[in-house]
Amino acid sequence: MVAPSAFAATPCVDGPTTALDEFVIVLRDARRAGVPSCDLDLLRQLVRVGSPGVVARQRKVTPRTIRNHRDRAIEHVRTAVAVAA
Repeated sequence: MVAPSAFAATPCVDGPTTALDEFVIVLRDARRAGVPSCDLDLLRQLVRVGSPGVVARQRKVTPRTIRNHRDRAIEHVRTAVAVAA
């Protein structure tokens, strides 16, 4: 599990970054590019929890629904970040 506060931290850009640092940067850029907050919230929740099945139970939907929403969210982020780059 990842602490929710990890997403609020500003990653260090001078040294090597971790995967979590890079994830935070991508989410920040995606938010600035207009990706819906529901997509970003889902991705954060998946990283924190680590399992689509657990997220599905928390949201009272099927794991397939979470996977479909995750895939849509990732596509939105990819498109937004590619345009912003």
